[in-house]
Amino acid sequence: TATSGVRVITFGDGRLNALGALTRKRLFEDLQTAESDKSVSSVILLGAGQNFSAGADLTEFDNLVASTQNSVSLVDVVNYVEDFSKPIVAAIQGVALGGGCELALACHYRVALPTARIGLPEVTVGVIPGAGGTQRLPRLVGVQKALNMILTAKPVSATQAFDLGLVDEVAATTDTSLEACAAKWADWAVLMPLNDRRLSRQS
Repeated sequence: TATSGVRVITFGDGRLNALGALTRKRLFEDLQTAESDKSVSSVILLGAGQNFSAGADLTEFDNLVASTQNSVSLVDVVNYVEDFSKPIVAAIQGVALGGGCELALACHYRVALPTARIGLPEVTVGVIPGAGGTQRLPRLVGVQKALNMILTAKPVSATQAFDLGLVDEVAATTDTSLEACAAKWADWAVLMPLNDRRLSRQS
């Protein structure tokens, strides 16, 4: 959907929106289309259904090399999002966990419903965040708070995320108002420099 220069890209299967190979490929292609479209001035990323994204597709873990060969990796996606030439706003509902949180961190702005939960629970399955979360989160919320989120694996609420500086605004409770809130930021972001919002580029 594109309205007044704002393109809404909805991704995932409508359930947990796990970031498996097919979802990554489609998202990457949709982003490329939006970037090359001169009528698009900014982008909103929205998970299909009731969640932003629960992160990696755990069914790919048994054959991680095969899952990334000849496909777009999650690192490719998040780096492309961060380096995108137009502002991208993450509209977070439900959960944004693991790779889903890392995708949101790569976006230039983040808004969330009050019921959203955001976190990096990778340590519970014996790994650490592998798509930039360990770099971007400390630069956004500070080292101590980031370490606490990563090592305890406990997600934070939208209100807590706002207090931490992890999200820019907590929207009202309906999906329509989430998109409206994100669109407000997407319109405003066009006027602002992007480099200040590229977390991995900060020293």
